[in-house]
Amino acid sequence: MIKRALKRKSEKAKKVPTRITNDTVAEHREKILAGGRKHKYPIQYTRHRLVWNAIFIGLGTAILMTVFVWVQLYVWRDTGDVAYRITRTLPLPVASIEGATVRYSDYLRYYRSTLASLESVNRLGGDDKVKFQRQQSMDLVVKITYAKKLAQEKGITVSDSEIDTALQRHKRGLSDASYDAAVRKTLGLSLAEMKENLRDSLITSKVSFAIDDKATNLVSTIDGAIKSGKSLADIATEHGQSVQYVADISVGKDNADGITEQALKIEPGTTSEAKQTVSGDGYYFIRVDERTDSSVKYSYIHVPLTVFKAKVDSFKSEKKATYYISLD
Repeated sequence: MIKRALKRKSEKAKKVPTRITNDTVAEHREKILAGGRKHKYPIQYTRHRLVWNAIFIGLGTAILMTVFVWVQLYVWRDTGDVAYRITRTLPLPVASIEGATVRYSDYLRYYRSTLASLESVNRLGGDDKVKFQRQQSMDLVVKITYAKKLAQEKGITVSDSEIDTALQRHKRGLSDASYDAAVRKTLGLSLAEMKENLRDSLITSKVSFAIDDKATNLVSTIDGAIKSGKSLADIATEHGQSVQYVADISVGKDNADGITEQALKIEPGTTSEAKQTVSGDGYYFIRVDERTDSSVKYSYIHVPLTVFKAKVDSFKSEKKATYYISLD
């Protein structure tokens, strides 16, 4: 009995909480914190795993997407809408020339436009024709990229007003809506994409004129000969293959070529100074012989630009351009 009483007394003593004093407060605080850590650490560990799992899943998804895009563009050479949107968003390369990167989006813009144009008139043809158009589109964007490189080096730019002027010439009086619909139907291009094409054309033309000192010197010589009274025929004979001479053309005033547009600004019986047409293929000395209400008759000497074309052709013959997709 005495043992049982002592045991009960001992158990009651254990259940009585220790009195907290200034000396024991730190000990009690540590006991309480230790009890909380039993629940805190598992939650921290779970969050840690979730963060790393999210990182691994994100990296895996990015790698898979990168591989998919690479296969789609550089192996399958996909030219569909999805592939085009990807290249418009990401500055992916399709080739390089003289250290300048040829953008995949530029290549697809011209290639898709060419195919759309051929399909609109049912002239797409077989694989050989598609392969030819692929090579032509690549050659074009390589040329444009090289022109942009030279333009940057020489500080040559194209303003928005110049693009708007060129666009108005293309529209031929059509409204924006009508022109946009026509371009989409025949070329598969939006109005914004058409402006990009015009910018490329204008910058290439400006560069071609700027670097061709040979043509500039020849123009100066011909200009002096005209002022001295020589005829276009005599000048053409003197310079031979360096120029092209065309005589006695009679065309309607609504003719679409840029030469006729320039001829309509010249008084009959006079010869113009060197003119640059919208085609950007060289200089023209035009002599208007006759002009009526509906037509104009003229002759001209054409001084072609050769330097830029020769540079681009040399890149192709010497295989200086690097292609990242097969063109076969």
